[in-house]
Amino acid sequence: MNINRITGLASGLDTQQMIQDLMKAHRKPLDKLKQQRQLLEWKREDFRSINSSLLSFRQNAVFPMRLSSTFLARSALSSNTSVVTATANTAAANATYSVSVTSLATTAYKTSTVPVSAASGNKVDPGQSLWSQRAKFGDTNFNWKMEAVSGETIAGTDSASYQLANTWVTSGSAAVKVVLAGGGEQAYTVYYSEADYNTGLEVHKVWLNTETGALQFNQVIATGDTIEANYEYNTRTFDFDVTTYKQDGTAVNKTIEVSAVTDTLHAVLNRISADTDLGLTAFYEGSADKVSLSTTRTGNNNALGDEIKLGTTGFLAQVLRLGDAVEVGGTNAVLNINGLDIVRATNEFTVNDVNFTLKGSGTATVTVRGDTESVFQSIKAFIDGYNSLLDQFNGKLQEKRFQDYLPLLEDDPARENLTEKQIDQWQEKARSGLLRGDSILDSIVTRLRNDVFSSVSGLDPSLNHLTHIGIKIGSREEHGRLVIDEGKLRAAIEQDPEGVARIFNKNGSTSAEEGIGRRLYNYLDSAIKRVTAHSGSSATSSLYDQSWLGRQIDALGTQVSRTEQRLEKLENRYWKQFSALEQAIARTNSQSMWLMQQMGSGQT
Repeated sequence: MNINRITGLASGLDTQQMIQDLMKAHRKPLDKLKQQRQLLEWKREDFRSINSSLLSFRQNAVFPMRLSSTFLARSALSSNTSVVTATANTAAANATYSVSVTSLATTAYKTSTVPVSAASGNKVDPGQSLWSQRAKFGDTNFNWKMEAVSGETIAGTDSASYQLANTWVTSGSAAVKVVLAGGGEQAYTVYYSEADYNTGLEVHKVWLNTETGALQFNQVIATGDTIEANYEYNTRTFDFDVTTYKQDGTAVNKTIEVSAVTDTLHAVLNRISADTDLGLTAFYEGSADKVSLSTTRTGNNNALGDEIKLGTTGFLAQVLRLGDAVEVGGTNAVLNINGLDIVRATNEFTVNDVNFTLKGSGTATVTVRGDTESVFQSIKAFIDGYNSLLDQFNGKLQEKRFQDYLPLLEDDPARENLTEKQIDQWQEKARSGLLRGDSILDSIVTRLRNDVFSSVSGLDPSLNHLTHIGIKIGSREEHGRLVIDEGKLRAAIEQDPEGVARIFNKNGSTSAEEGIGRRLYNYLDSAIKRVTAHSGSSATSSLYDQSWLGRQIDALGTQVSRTEQRLEKLENRYWKQFSALEQAIARTNSQSMWLMQQMGSGQT
């Protein structure tokens, strides 16, 4: 609302300051509403942090405690890791394997029999296009693809010079004639060298530049006439075939397409390597001036011949000098396990749920047993997560509340007299203790402690509680934290890993019958939903937060808006009143001056 605000020119009063002082008292209820809203927003943030901790604890610490695989972890130890290493699946039985490796499975490879370049002082540049490097290769049999063109037409333009649509025309392949506008046609003798063209005696002749496709006639071709040409040209593309074999003996046949104008030697070899189905690694080594092809799959997968088949002609076989290369490698692994002779195409394989990886020839013993340390670390991670959660929640429940410290608002004059550090310290105290003694948080802590430290119904009474495996509650000062007797826990895992597992992951129809991991996981789901209903979640937009705290904050926001509107109207009223006062005083002053002027004029 626009109000004509007249300051104390007539009255001499500091109108603006007087109104500010009047409004200051009226604004106190508004400030209290804003502070209450800020406290609720902080409280909502604290609860959302609680929820994040609950979710993290459930997923990272509790979830693994529900899984049998956590407690059935197996270890496989090799007496000689330079011969064999091993890992064991959870289904692997306790066993000892005597392993004797005669030979490893190997990949197959072929290498150029001679350098690929024609001259050692002028080697092929693998980073330049194959077309630009074609003359540098020792064998130039690229098997170019040729295309035939029949009846290409070019309109006459009163010129003797014309251009075919394609370049690199095959010498001797062209036939050219001119169809005359008035009827009839004239054949032209085609020359492929300028010298022959110049000495030719024909009346109608044309020189064809095979490289550029340019046509030079010995006479002007008139507008209206049409040139017709048949010819063959080099597409400057080629392809080649490669065959490899999968470890089940299946052949993999691939045809590689190459554009010599754009493709480099590196690009072609990289294309071979990138084909994972083909399973080859290809590269050019500049100092040796040779190309290497090797399989990524080990083993003798083609019982009838080479692992890499290239044929006897074409780019790989002839130009890259791989056609006569003798294949090396491509052999199977040969070993003996517990007296059983084994032949494998790979150096990695599984026997009785034990995964063996061969490293070299020799002998070794692989011992499979329960992985006590892995199970111990999983349980310890759970206890550490629980203790950390309890510390956080107990800290909030016992955090001191500073009643004399209310949130500093953005427009609070007190900020002017405080440093940034002092403001932060003030806000920290104002925020402290918002969850002190909170009933929701307290009930969550109580339930967590009960679920963790209650026995599991339906189990052997001698192994149905955390104390039976060396885990107990700490001193009173530790507020329910759990303490591990590491020796006792390791011994329990070693002696009865399945019994230990049941304490955590037993199924049951009631919470009392469920293992600790299962009952906690189920309760945490409901606890997270309860906190979300109370405070929303970080993914909830403030515009759509229908949680209990969200609704309280919205209600306070509405009160703040209404109060601000009321105060604005009040301030405008004050300004109207003071403006009216100023106007009245101004009129009185004006009348007084007039009377004084009249009285003064009467005396003269």
